[in-house]
Amino acid sequence: MIPSVYKQNCLSCHGSQLEGKYGPSLQTVGSQLTEEEITNIISKGEGGMPAFGKRLEEEEIASISEWLSEQK
Repeated sequence: MIPSVYKQNCLSCHGSQLEGKYGPSLQTVGSQLTEEEITNIISKGEGGMPAFGKRLEEEEIASISEWLSEQK
């Protein structure tokens, strides 16, 4: 099940099925990046992705990072 924080903040760029749109596909991100690496990218941004560290609560970032790390 897709977390609501993903639907509200990530879906427009990464797609409803994690397939990627403007942003890259996240369908297998957990096999490419650790949960900590995902957290850092969400918090600080990277490449074309904006930083969400000031927009989201730590708990929201932690929960989406954990969920994305399971996508393999």
